[in-house]
Amino acid sequence: MYVAETGDDDAAGTMKAPFATIERARDALSGRTGASNPGLVYIREGVYQTSKTIEITGEAQSHVTYTAYPGEQVEPAGVTILAPDRFRRLSDVPAGEAKWSSKSRVPAAAAPHVFVSTWARRASPPERSTRTASTGSRSPTPPR
Repeated sequence: MYVAETGDDDAAGTMKAPFATIERARDALSGRTGASNPGLVYIREGVYQTSKTIEITGEAQSHVTYTAYPGEQVEPAGVTILAPDRFRRLSDVPAGEAKWSSKSRVPAAAAPHVFVSTWARRASPPERSTRTASTGSRSPTPPR
């Protein structure tokens, strides 16, 4: 089985038609592997985002090796990448905009270097407790 960032979970899971997610490869092999018939999932180069733990449990999902395709780098990431356009400098927030209570606690000289986003209002716990997104002298790093 093959997984690639450019894959499709409705594909066949082959090198030419890879799945998009590790979960889909796991499900495709579930119950089809064993000690005498091990499975192999090649994960092609890329960053693989997931918002939950990928569970691989029980005999039905045993005897499967998940590995990066030879010579390629795979980066599993359990975070959500936020688009740079979702942030703005705290210094650009109009005075009195109630949702930015952090503005009153940040020295005016630092405000141009603090970036904020309203993403947390739409997030589910535990992310909801975070409102200021980034500090530093540059804008947030764009996603890859």
